[in-house]
Amino acid sequence: MAETTQPAIPQASLTGVGWCHWHKGLGEDVRVIQVVEVPSGPGAQHSACARCRRLRRLVPFADQP
Repeated sequence: MAETTQPAIPQASLTGVGWCHWHKGLGEDVRVIQVVEVPSGPGAQHSACARCRRLRRLVPFADQP
């Protein structure tokens, strides 16, 4: 069995700089808030930065019940 040199990082914990759909600009610690599914086509994801999540009390999609 091959050993891995890096620990596995859960997808939900990956964050960084990206587009915030709430303030319509780049932000830090961006997380997916809402996943939009459509019958045909690719759908969409709406993300929010740490500041917008705090101000608007948004819960990341991975943390929603």
